[in-house]
Amino acid sequence: MPITNKVKFANYEKTTESETTSATWVAQGTILDSNLLAANNEYLLVSWVNCISPGSNEGATKLAFADGTTIIGSDQQRHDTNDSGICVSHIGQFIAPDPPQDIQVYRKRLYNGGHAEKTELGQGFVIDLSYSGASGGLVSGTDFSSHADTSVRGGLSNGDTFHTHTVTEPGTNLIFAAAKVLDSVDAVLVGMYVNDVLVASGSHYTQDTQDEKTVVFAGTYEMGSSQTIKLKSLDTDTTVAKYSYSFSLNLGNGPANSGAKEVTNWSDLGGSGTWGSSTLDGNNDSSFVVAMGRQKVESTHSGRMASISLKNNTANEWLIFKDRPSGDFNPRYFPNTNSADDRGQYETSVIVGVSTVGTGDSIEMVTV
Repeated sequence: MPITNKVKFANYEKTTESETTSATWVAQGTILDSNLLAANNEYLLVSWVNCISPGSNEGATKLAFADGTTIIGSDQQRHDTNDSGICVSHIGQFIAPDPPQDIQVYRKRLYNGGHAEKTELGQGFVIDLSYSGASGGLVSGTDFSSHADTSVRGGLSNGDTFHTHTVTEPGTNLIFAAAKVLDSVDAVLVGMYVNDVLVASGSHYTQDTQDEKTVVFAGTYEMGSSQTIKLKSLDTDTTVAKYSYSFSLNLGNGPANSGAKEVTNWSDLGGSGTWGSSTLDGNNDSSFVVAMGRQKVESTHSGRMASISLKNNTANEWLIFKDRPSGDFNPRYFPNTNSADDRGQYETSVIVGVSTVGTGDSIEMVTV
């Protein structure tokens, strides 16, 4: 596992495809290999996997260890009826068992529409929060902090806060957040606030009142001591929160080198597109680059802008799924929410690219 000062991280890519007709949970491939984990250590997990419920099928997805123990907050359901693929994301924390076990994608068919549930490619990225090396280890409350809430918080109105995380480490912070919020009507818009300022929003695709799917966020923000990360319902309907999580890593205390850039431009390349590139300093070391995309509702193909990837133009190398035998812009290598209906959703995706990054490499965020 690569180490940058006090940060130890690992990345695993699910490159196999599978299908099942089982009505009970069945493992459908590994999203994080046990060889990347140390027994009893605690980890931040950022993951996504593309799943398909063909025809009128309804299916469910969760992450669990090889023994079936569910990763908290990762269980999700899909009850819509179309042939499109949908990206299922999860951000949270877990403690590795002793001995360590693979984290696998589990699927089951909730409604038999005459088809098998399909599971495609995905990614699992972790930061070891318990690691201690030559430069010391990450200290909770100094280098990082996090907050998870698995309680059911009902009766949420527009503007209600359902998650508050007080950051104890001032400076530039890398923030991850996730929320599973639903209502009885349609997609639920969720907002992430930093220092009480709205910095990101998103909602998941839904066609059925039983749909449960996590909205994910990521970004870097300047924060002072005791300032907050908040998640709020921005929906006009009454909503229920079932899982929420936030994590902050102080980039001044953890990595030996860090960079944060925002991509604001969009260019259509015909079949693929770019949000532009940013020059990052990776100190010629193994580095991870975080990217977040939010789809824009555009008629019937509104999943497009959440389907993102990262490429190092200087090295001419993809930072995720480097080996792409199906073509650089094949949707299977992107978190692919390509729903066949415009339900007013603003789908978000978070990916992490991992590679050696030079002192002035041009990193581009690409979409299909």
